[in-house]
Parts: sequence; structure tokens; C-alpha cells
Amino acid sequence: MAGTIQTQNTSAAPIPANKTWGGTIQYNALAGGQTVTVGSYNILTLSNIGGTQTASGDISAATFNTTTGGTINMGTNVLSVTNVSHSGILRTQNSSSTPFTAGLTWGGTVVFDGTVGQTIPASTFNNLTISNITGVTAAANQTINGILNLSVANPDATHGSLDMSTFTLNLGANANTIGIGDVTGIISRTTFIVNTIYTYGNTNQYLFFPNTPGQSLPDEVVVRISLLSTAPNWVTNGTRRLYEISQTDGIGTKALFRANYLDSELAGGIDESLLSIWSRAYQDDAYITDEGWSDYNSTENWITLSDVDFQYLPAGLGNFEVTLAPTSQVFKTWNGSQNTTDWNTASNWTPNGVPTSVLGIVIPNVSSSNNFSPDLPVDAEGQYLIIQDGGILNTVSNAELTLSGNGNVWSAEAGSTFNPGNSNVIFTGNISGGAITIAGNTDFYNITISANTTLRPGVDSNIGIANTITNNGVLDAASTHNTIEFKKDGDYSIPNPNGDTPGYHTLILSGTGTKTLPASLDIWHDFINNGTVDAGTGVVNINGIYSLQNIGGTSSTNFYDLVVANTSGTTTTSANITASNSLIVDAGTILQPGSTNTVGGSGTLTGSGTVKVTGLGGINSLCTQYPSISKDLTNLTLDYNGAGNQTVCAENYGNLFISPNGTRTVTFASSGIIGVAGVLIRIRH
Repeated sequence: MAGTIQTQNTSAAPIPANKTWGGTIQYNALAGGQTVTVGSYNILTLSNIGGTQTASGDISAATFNTTTGGTINMGTNVLSVTNVSHSGILRTQNSSSTPFTAGLTWGGTVVFDGTVGQTIPASTFNNLTISNITGVTAAANQTINGILNLSVANPDATHGSLDMSTFTLNLGANANTIGIGDVTGIISRTTFIVNTIYTYGNTNQYLFFPNTPGQSLPDEVVVRISLLSTAPNWVTNGTRRLYEISQTDGIGTKALFRANYLDSELAGGIDESLLSIWSRAYQDDAYITDEGWSDYNSTENWITLSDVDFQYLPAGLGNFEVTLAPTSQVFKTWNGSQNTTDWNTASNWTPNGVPTSVLGIVIPNVSSSNNFSPDLPVDAEGQYLIIQDGGILNTVSNAELTLSGNGNVWSAEAGSTFNPGNSNVIFTGNISGGAITIAGNTDFYNITISANTTLRPGVDSNIGIANTITNNGVLDAASTHNTIEFKKDGDYSIPNPNGDTPGYHTLILSGTGTKTLPASLDIWHDFINNGTVDAGTGVVNINGIYSLQNIGGTSSTNFYDLVVANTSGTTTTSANITASNSLIVDAGTILQPGSTNTVGGSGTLTGSGTVKVTGLGGINSLCTQYPSISKDLTNLTLDYNGAGNQTVCAENYGNLFISPNGTRTVTFASSGIIGVAGVLIRIRH
């Protein structure tokens, strides 16, 4: 046979079994699953997306093709193929050493979901999913370029849901790890760019390199993750998880390293709030260091260290080890034993004595402190402060707290409370010791950053400012995923962060009074206006590195110059905006207003990116969704893509697209001239 046989038959035997087929056999039922008959195929094409296709036995094929949206379940059978073009989902429960042919490159997704241990032959995957609760083991080096989904927990205390044995898992530039399991063994990455999370075998195990002048990113970072039956013996009460880290050619970095752990790996009786990252170099106890931490989450079970300079990490696995253990830092813990809220009563603290500038401070759950919560006085000091879940810290009038540590200096755990009153928290860390961080969600009244101090919000932190930030040092508000909200009831000039990456990650403006923006402001994620904003004659750059940015809030914002510069994805709006001088949409960027939002002003819409028309009803055209603003569309692409009927109004367009979005009618204006200098495209379904 040299032609093509197509079958839509959904019976148990759509074609004869155990045959050798020339030509092409195509399974393409429109609805319902199909049985892929055991046999030997020349070209086997599976294009049924209406149900799961199930192998009735071992399958061999010279060429194996699948379609996006389709699923082939091989069960416990073997798939032997020479050439593969895979865009769908391949499931296997086979427990042999070669459930499918080794040495192939798989697009789409491959799923190991057996009920006994399985083995992965040497392969390159787009997406790989591990759903086998008994674990999967690599029989050779593996490469993943897309998503590694460890959807099930580790099978036991010493093996990850994917165990690399003695082999290496190579993660491509865009590879990412999701799910609840771990990879054990060696993981290598060789491609790094700034401001990107690079996971290492767990969604909460990763490296992140912020923008740092003069740095050279590593050519390779290799990590071996070991889950141990016994904790490392070179640190007291260590966690039964060990990282060995090796790198080549990284210089001058300020990397962020996040380490994951399981509760079952902790020593008994450990307070997770006081875990620290410890390292040992060259397996020599003379080089054991309590590295500290910059952020932690005892619910999600991770701890982070920032400002890691990779030039000090030696090459070769085994030469630099990392684990978690209680910090060596000395803390005072509030106990409230004197039935008072007096901070300066020595016996209200354990061990006895009021915190000083060289001591950490722990505010525990109020139920464990005699139900008395401390009042922060006017002259308090410490090195670090941790408000634990259920802990409450109140303040007297004009209270002041000076924190002199580096790393994670302020931690507010979920469920904690800080009542700031009109207090001032002063951060005086030494810049030579790296940035200081604020972790968790905290509303402050005043914050003061001292000279020679860098303050950086922790990852996923939310910081509220009820009055002011006084910055005498460095405010690095854009290097991590965080939110800062200025809530002052009154006029206030928003400070411009001066970190290596300028601007804010997410900025929220609220409260009464007018918030005045700096002359040049960079926003890397969202800009939310819930009050009144004065942009002056400055420029706001939407500079994101994320797939989606938003300009929104409960109030409209009148920008002077607004530049959409996010080439990583789409900039959306969820509020009306205007530009009184210019709205520039840069090449490679997309501006997509919400379907009920307008973009107007007395300025000029221009640039060379893509501007979408999403409005419906009374704002269903460029002219009505972008009212009043002048339009220089010569180099722009205008894309009408609303989820309903729209009208292409009379304008001189550069490129004009009409995109599909459900059943709708797009009507060209009945009067005026519609000019298209570039390309006119109706994108069909």
C-alpha cells in the first residue's frame, strides 16, 4: 500500500491488527476516542482531537505524527518510532526501560502516569509531565525546553517525583518547573538573561539575576539536589536536603537564590521563621558560613538569599554545598510575662533583656505571649524584626524603630499585624553587606532609608506607605516582583526609586490629595491609580518584562508622555487614560485597552507597535475608543479585535488588521476615506 487510509471508526478494531502498513494510516474521528490498532506502520498520523486514542498493543512506525489537542494513550505498550512530529499529548504507563524509542525530540507533551515505577530513555522534550505517585527515574541525560510539570508529590523521603539517578537534566532557556514534586539529581542550565526566573527542579527552587551594572552572567550553573535520610553533619539541626552548586564565569552578580524544603525534612522543634541558608566550601568545616536570608515563607516552604555573587562560587560539584538550618543570629522573643505592653521591661523578653541593635526581634502569636502585645516605643532598635503568624505589634505616638541588619530585616508573616500609628521605621543596613529586604505584607506610616543602605522589597511583598518614604540611600523597587502603595491622605510627590533597575514593579496610588509623579518613571508590571495623579510634564515608561501589564484603578489617569515599551507581551488598561502630549507605542509592543475603556487626550498617538481596538457599542471604532487624541498611524498596526460588532472609521492607517473574535460584523465607515499605507488583512478563523 502506498496511499492513505483514513479511519473514523471508533470500534475496538478499526483496522486489522498485527499488520504491516505501507503508505499512511490516519486516525481522524471527529468525535469520540479511537483504538490505534497494534501493528507496524510506515506513516501513522493521529489527528483525532475529539477523544483519547488508545493503543491496543505495541506500535511501531517509521514516522509518527500527532495533532495539537489530541491525546494518544499508549497504556503499558511500547512505542517504537524512527521519526516523530508530536504536537499533542502522549501518555505512557509502560514500566520497561524503553517505553518509547530513545534519542527522539518530542514536541507537545509527554506524560508518565503509570502506577508502578517508570523509566525515561534519553529524550528531548517540549513539555514533560510526571504523574506517577511511585516515581519516575531517568535512564540517561534528558533535555526539557518547555514545562516540567511535577504534578505529584515525591514517592518517598529520598527520591524526587523525577529522579535523575547519575544523569543530568538539561533545562533550556525557556524551561520552567511547576507542580508539587521535586527533581533529585543533577540539573544544568546554560542560558541566562536578567530579570527572569530559572527554576531548578521545583517551582520554589530557582535563580534570578536582576539587572546589575558590570555583571557577567554565568555560562553554566549546575545544581545537584539530594534528599537525605540523615541531615548534613556540618551544621546543627540541618534540613535533610542538600544543594551542591557549581558555576562557570559568573562575575559581579547580585543573584537571588531560592531554596525549597518539605516540613518532613526539618529537624524536630524547629521554628521555620528562624531558618537560614548555610554553606560549606570545599567540604572543609573551616569554610562554613551562615549566609542569612532575604525572604521566606513558612507556609509555602521556601527561603531566599539575595545579592549572591557567583564569582565566589567554585566550579565542580561537591565544592560548594548549601542546606537550611536555624540561624546563628541571637534573637529576643517577646513573652509579655509581666502582663504589660511595655517594650522596655527586660523580663517581657526571652532571654531576659530589651532588644539592642545587635539582636533580632521576634513578635510571636499573641496567644503565646500571655495575650499582651508590645507597644513599640520612641527609641527601639534591633537588627531584624519578625512578626509571626498571629503576632501583633502596636506603636506609641511618634514611635521609632531602627533596624541595623542586612538581608531580611523586616518579616511580616501571613496573619501578623503591625499597627503603625504615626511611627517611623529606619533601615540602616550597610550596603557592603548587600540589600536589606522587607518580606510579607505591611502597612507602614513612615520609612527612612539611611545613607549607605539599599532597601529592596522582598519577592511578592506588598508595602503600604501611609505617609512618606525618606530615601537617603538606595530604593530598589523594581528588581523583584512586589507592590508598593502610597496611601497618604494629602498631596505627595512620589519618590523615584534609584536602584540599578529604575522605577517600580507595581505601583498603586490611593488616598486623598494629589500624587505627583517624578519627571521620568519606569513601571515594570502594573500602574494602578485609585486617587488623583499629576503627571506634570514627565514621561511614564511601561517597561515590563511580563506577558501582561495593566494600567488601571478606580480613577482615570492623565499622562503627559506615556510610552508603551513592553516587548514581552501586552499592555492592557482597566481604566480610562489620556495623554496630553504623546502616547508612543514602541515597535514589538501591544496596547490593548479594556472593551469599556477609552484612550484620549490632547496629545498624539504614534509609534510603530500594535494598537488594538476592543471597544463595543458607543466606542466600537478607533475614532470613538481613542477620542480627541491626534493620530499619527503611519507606522502603527491597528487591530480591530473586539468581541462584537465594530466599525472601521475613516482614518489613514499604516497597517490595518481585522481579527476574529467570535461571531461579529465589522463594517467600514459609510463616509470619509479609509487609507491604508501598508497591509490590510482580515484574519480568518
